[in-house]
Amino acid sequence: MVDRLPAGVLAERIFPLLSAEDLCACEAVRRDWHKVLQDAEVGAAAWRAACIEKWRGKANMPFSYKGARETPFHKIKLSPAAVSRLSVKELRELLTLRGVDSRSFIEKSEFLREFVRSTPVEVMGCSVEFENKWKASYAYALLDAKRANITKDELIAAEWTFFMKRQSSFRAQFKFLPNGGVRSSMPGGLQPDSRWVMRNFNPVSVQVDRYPPLCVSRREDDWGFRLENEYVVFYSTIYGVDEAAIFAREFPST
Repeated sequence: MVDRLPAGVLAERIFPLLSAEDLCACEAVRRDWHKVLQDAEVGAAAWRAACIEKWRGKANMPFSYKGARETPFHKIKLSPAAVSRLSVKELRELLTLRGVDSRSFIEKSEFLREFVRSTPVEVMGCSVEFENKWKASYAYALLDAKRANITKDELIAAEWTFFMKRQSSFRAQFKFLPNGGVRSSMPGGLQPDSRWVMRNFNPVSVQVDRYPPLCVSRREDDWGFRLENEYVVFYSTIYGVDEAAIFAREFPST
């Protein structure tokens, strides 16, 4: 019966209810379904719904934060035709997420030129160009979630929860400041002139004063970042995730 439904009904009513795995299976089963789901406009609703479901409670995703923009993932590679279909609003938001100041841009051509220039050559070894911006967003977000090398902008933008490994009941809030300083709620903690620096090795590490460098890793459950040495661990805080839940994951036996 499903195979008799018009393509528009499938795209608007059926496919958005399916998981990404099911959508890929549908693309492989029938040519007409493949065409519908690959279509940049018709198939957008299904892959957008898959993104919303997958990104819920995940760090660094457009739908993860209060007042989130309904915009695709910013580290995507699109075909020239797909790029041209992006609206000025989408281009502006995507460029902002890429760290590009587009406030002086007036013509759409300026946004398009900068979007192409700032598009990464590859993400975790992948350089596939997509027609569907939401399918591209789903695929490239999964790849980026495996990236452990945190950027300076990500380090500064995040709010961090700080734990002492040998005193698991202790926790505090921590902030890496743009000027290289730090702000912390630790009582009697770091000195006001404490400084942080990124060590640009592969992988990247972060060092605060003369304390042992903090190694960077990624959490599989919520895609947040984790900074850790033998004494402490930092968790990037995600909007909507209770700090107690982070604490329970870090110290399950406490």
